[in-house]
Amino acid sequence: MEESVIDQPAPPPAQGEEEHPALALVNTAIALPGGHPVDLLGAPAQTDHWLTQRGLAPVDAGMREMCATQLRSLKEGHIKG
Repeated sequence: MEESVIDQPAPPPAQGEEEHPALALVNTAIALPGGHPVDLLGAPAQTDHWLTQRGLAPVDAGMREMCATQLRSLKEGHIKG
């Protein structure tokens, strides 16, 4: 069963997220207590929600898995780089 977009935990904004959206992107990968990892971009609907909340995509964008995967890959490049 997939968690609802609304049920996902949201980390507090990182300092500077408003000026540097890459910080907000990196902050979508979090670890809950007990080491349980959560990716706020883990599914196309979650990615849609995250992008629209930041004004980066229209509400009806209809994110596809391929595009969500590309955004997660971009995030991983920021984390590792």
